Amino acid sequence: MKNNATRKFVPAKWVLFAFLFLLNFSRTYSQFDVPDYQSRIVPLFEAGVNISLLENYWSKGDVLLQKENFKKLQLAHKMGFKTVRVPIDFDLFLMPDKVTFNPDVIKKLTKVYEYINANNMTMILTYHFGVTRNGMAIEELQKEIQRGFKIWAQIINLFKGKGYDNLYFGLYDEPRTKTEDRWILISQTGIEKLRPLDPNRWWLVGTNNYMNVNAFNNLKPINDDKIIYVFHFYEPYIFTTQGAPWDKDKTYMTGLPYPYAASDMPPMPERAKADRDMTYNYEHYNEKANKGFIEANVKVAHDWSVRNNVPVICTETGTIKSIPEKYRNNYMNDVVAVMKSYGIPMVVWDLDQSFKITNANGELLSSLSDWIKSYKGIVLQKIN
Repeated sequence: MKNNATRKFVPAKWVLFAFLFLLNFSRTYSQFDVPDYQSRIVPLFEAGVNISLLENYWSKGDVLLQKENFKKLQLAHKMGFKTVRVPIDFDLFLMPDKVTFNPDVIKKLTKVYEYINANNMTMILTYHFGVTRNGMAIEELQKEIQRGFKIWAQIINLFKGKGYDNLYFGLYDEPRTKTEDRWILISQTGIEKLRPLDPNRWWLVGTNNYMNVNAFNNLKPINDDKIIYVFHFYEPYIFTTQGAPWDKDKTYMTGLPYPYAASDMPPMPERAKADRDMTYNYEHYNEKANKGFIEANVKVAHDWSVRNNVPVICTETGTIKSIPEKYRNNYMNDVVAVMKSYGIPMVVWDLDQSFKITNANGELLSSLSDWIKSYKGIVLQKIN
């Protein structure tokens, strides 16, 4: 991306924010040399939260459509979040032709955005999975990519002309294609085909391998000047997801503290002693459960951003709710500090499900409360 393209990232009405933003951050968080194009996106997103409304693939689409969602939006707003990310399993809500949206979904999404817009918030709509999790032959993959374009076209047309400062589209969530080349094919082709439908919309495009931060090493920027690049951050994985039922081969080890403290470590489970990878993870946990490890990983995204002159954002991070509150706060305090030091906006997962962001008393985790408060006092001066 050329330098003159990045200068067009935010409309002129936001130009006075930069000084106030950097001044506010310097009071609490150390700041690296954050590029201009990166610092400009922070006030657009600030503190964000994921809301599970329409992506629960373990439920049927008609069941999800009946669920209340405005109470969740209202709760996120009351807590002080600026951004709401809504992952959507588009394929759950299609008519028999497997392309056309159920009209009730269109109505729901319209109302969700109306609430977001009325409350001066930002919304990220993300296609949950799509064609990025299969091993089909390349010819069949091409057909599925085209079907995805037709699905996206309906969302693009629904919101065309609206929300260019507060509505962002995430092309696909957590791709895990067999090869990097396949993901590059999907993402580049997707943007090229969808861009003409709305030249002004900003897109979020992630890395392969579940949007792992280290997959930036193999990601090539797309020739488009309205893209923010995305990663998810759950490192160290054996800490953030310990006890999770959906990945029992890697999450059965529980009781792990953060940061590492030898006196607080649980004994190695018998099961791990026969598992070379888990034995290694346990024995080397002291190397990963610390702020330095988090910073080294996030720096991968920062360095890639600098090399390619494009902005990045973290749209998922967090800890499973079963971890003791003390350790959850310790971890999130470090993640927040590191992300802010690089000027990287962050969206936590999630409001009220398995990674819920409240404690046993229903109170917002103190680490996240402090994070939200750190943005207060930044005044965006709008210029007509």
